[in-house]
Amino acid sequence: MDHYWKRWIREYLPALQRRPKWVKSRRNVQPGDLVLIAEDNVVRNRWPFGRVVEVFIGQDGGVRSARIKTANGVFHRPITKICLLEEAAALSLVTCHH
Repeated sequence: MDHYWKRWIREYLPALQRRPKWVKSRRNVQPGDLVLIAEDNVVRNRWPFGRVVEVFIGQDGGVRSARIKTANGVFHRPITKICLLEEAAALSLVTCHH
C-alpha cells in the first residue's frame, strides 16, 4: 500500500495540478465534479475528496473558486487548490451503464 501511495503522489497527482497558463485552456470545474482538495497543512495522501456544489466566476469568465462538499463539511477553495478527478458528465455516464 505504501508503494502505491508513493507512486500515486510522485507520478499521478502532479499531473492533476498542472496549470499550463496561456498555452492550453482547460475545462472549468463545474457543480457535480469530483475533486481532490490540495491542503497545505495535510500530507498529500490525506487530502480530502469532495463534490463541487457551487462555482464562482471571475470577470474573464473563468472559474476562480468553488464551494466543495466533503465528508467533513462544505469548504470554499480557490481553483488553484482543486484537482479535478472526474467530470460530472463522465460520472453520470458511468452510473447510467450499471
